Amino acid sequence: MPLRCALLFALPVDRAGFDRVAGMELLTDYRGLLFRTAATESVWTERYSRVAVAAQELIRTAKGLGVECVTDATLGDLARVSSGNDLVIVIGHWRGWAIADADWSAPASVVRARFDEAGLGVVMPRSGHLDHRELTRACNIVIEDGTLMNLVEPQLAAAVVNPILRLTLGRDILDQLLEGLLAPGNRIELADGLHTPSQFEAALHSAFRGVLDLATCSSIALATMIARRRGTAVRVVHTQALLDPLVCCLVLTETFRALSNCRGHGSQKDGELYLSIRLQIEAGLTEVKHQLRKGIPLS
Repeated sequence: MPLRCALLFALPVDRAGFDRVAGMELLTDYRGLLFRTAATESVWTERYSRVAVAAQELIRTAKGLGVECVTDATLGDLARVSSGNDLVIVIGHWRGWAIADADWSAPASVVRARFDEAGLGVVMPRSGHLDHRELTRACNIVIEDGTLMNLVEPQLAAAVVNPILRLTLGRDILDQLLEGLLAPGNRIELADGLHTPSQFEAALHSAFRGVLDLATCSSIALATMIARRRGTAVRVVHTQALLDPLVCCLVLTETFRALSNCRGHGSQKDGELYLSIRLQIEAGLTEVKHQLRKGIPLS
């Protein structure tokens, strides 16, 4: 019996997709991360070619179980596959809370004026000349140390304990304050662009019941949004750390292989079985990393 599962790739899975990202045809935010320190050919040769090989192996393994594999995945694809599957896996890019120099769309003086108008000029450097680099550093600091949230939303600041969620909310506050001056953060990027957590959750079919694996998407904000709106109907798998797409593809391939061997041997539904195997493999990988960091020989 085919697995009622869909695997959505927003990240490129071959050289053609990689070249489209390099040419700024899609995933423009991910492009900034991918080519941050190197030129196109060296990124492909030294790094992304291995991701593509792993992605193709993942696709072959998944298709062997009857999984629907979608490349250049969009929000519309998410809506479609979530209407008829119990397990949906999304390999996309999360644009997080941190600000980059390229995010600014207005002069630094205009941004400082906006802070002053809001009565928040105290968080800005008072040097005579303020450039985008100084502005980026100052804003990231007031998000990271909680100053901005404490000033604007003190009750919320007192209530939220999770440090990742605090960073996410801090960026949301800044985006609202600087609307029109700064490219917003906290978005998931698919092949059709950047989407808010609310837009992503709304695209999930209303009748979807099962497991949603956010794979490479390091977003507690997105997972929290879905959990609050869908309750126990949707089990969300996510990571708080940036996950390498190569590692993600390898983990998912091993998960599907183990799932193929285990199906039909117990009472667990496919989604529950996938989740159990996936988390076991992830935990094993974490332990290996821990041992390597400590210099413990692997037996």
